[in-house]
Amino acid sequence: MSDAQAERAHCPGCGAALELQAAQAIVSCNFCGTQSKVERRLRRVEPDLERVAPPYKPRDPKEAFESWGCDRLVAGILNETDLAVRVAMARALDSWQHVHAGCMRTYVAAYVEAMLQAPPELDKAMCGILGKMVCSDDLADKHCVIRAGEQYGFRLHGSRGLLFALSLGDAATVKLLLDIAEWASRNGDEAYAKEALIGVQTAIGRERTYHEVCTQILCHRLTFVSGQVAQWVMNFLKNEFDVGYRYHRNMVLEVMDACAIERPELLPGLQKAMSFARGGAKDRHDYLTRLSWLTYLRSPQARLCALETLGGPPGDVTADDLKQALDVLTPFHDNEATREKCVDAIKGMIWLGEGNSIPPVVEAWLQGQGEKLHRWLKDSWNLRLNRRQ
Repeated sequence: MSDAQAERAHCPGCGAALELQAAQAIVSCNFCGTQSKVERRLRRVEPDLERVAPPYKPRDPKEAFESWGCDRLVAGILNETDLAVRVAMARALDSWQHVHAGCMRTYVAAYVEAMLQAPPELDKAMCGILGKMVCSDDLADKHCVIRAGEQYGFRLHGSRGLLFALSLGDAATVKLLLDIAEWASRNGDEAYAKEALIGVQTAIGRERTYHEVCTQILCHRLTFVSGQVAQWVMNFLKNEFDVGYRYHRNMVLEVMDACAIERPELLPGLQKAMSFARGGAKDRHDYLTRLSWLTYLRSPQARLCALETLGGPPGDVTADDLKQALDVLTPFHDNEATREKCVDAIKGMIWLGEGNSIPPVVEAWLQGQGEKLHRWLKDSWNLRLNRRQ
């Protein structure tokens, strides 16, 4: 709401009308005195592209159309009856000069409507100009195609060409394509849903700057999707770990924590994905952040995965850091159910540094454990000191 704009609402106490000023966070009812908190939320404006088609003039069959302008080509594609001619016109339209002309934005709604009814070969040819608009440096061109996707993408047995064009939009179209896939899956069009998921994969694969943002979008949407879409998202997260990405480890742990309450059926798939998140922290800050998640997470499933993927400490940790880590890990070591899971993390501390010298704070902890110390840690301790058991 702008400062000059007021909205009306009703008091939750007595039902009287309230006048909300933009600057207010709390509003009091003039009749019963009830105070209400004012929340402002962003809401997407539903797309409503105007359907405009260029005037059509029947062409002379001997006339070459390769040199036509954008208007005449679009009119020919929408009105000609010969499929081969329409495909040839669509290929002629697939040119940067027609994107830069700017008039294509006016005809996108009518153009995409025709794609919905077009045979596959025509649909494929028609998507070329839309793909160039999505890749354009002019945000007006990109936004126009995205709005068309919002308006016409949610159709059963919809346009594969439209999905392909959207897949060229990098991070800007990831959520839209994922929502289309979920909608299609819920409505029984699994083939269209699969095509939309391929589009998500293509968009993320093309993204160079906002790859992490794309993964955040998938993690955030996971609790809202189901079926093959949810399975696809979890496989994507697993594959990201498998090829060496680690930035989304904490995102996945947070999703697991939420799913333990909201969507427990997703936990096995997320646990499988986390099993590929091996590898220690890249630096001291990363290591301390990982440690903090062991105390932040609430569900036992998420905490166990965080423990299994903690890894050993990097070389730049301090003695205070090691003491903090041991304070966090000791309850896991003392618990019979989680003792073996924390061994690798503590073993990394034993082998920290050079020579046969164990960090004093770690050695003091090992000595203090007595008979409770796990036998694998005893073996590492003795091996580090070159002593026989």
